[in-house]
Amino acid sequence: MHWATSRPELAAEYAKKADELKDRVGEFEKFRIAVWYHCLVTGDLYKRMETSLLQRQTYPREYTGLHDLAVVYYLLGQSDQVIVEARESIMTRRECSGRLIGPEGNRAST
Repeated sequence: MHWATSRPELAAEYAKKADELKDRVGEFEKFRIAVWYHCLVTGDLYKRMETSLLQRQTYPREYTGLHDLAVVYYLLGQSDQVIVEARESIMTRRECSGRLIGPEGNRAST
């Protein structure tokens, strides 16, 4: 991601482009595009939180919405909520990982 390589202008440009093309993707991807759009383009933490909350309700077994909420709460200084969402994100990710990787480290059959 360009935001992680000190190229925030390019990251914002690509986030705008993704937002323009979001009608071509599935529902989950639309949530991810919206979160990054508000992160990189608008800077609106409350819209980012609203989108993450809706993603969490729609996809309760997906950790990314929980993780995004933890980040927003951190940026808003709501440390109690950070802990709740981060812990839930970690637990959800572990549950997903356990289904894909068996106890011996091999891919589990699904």
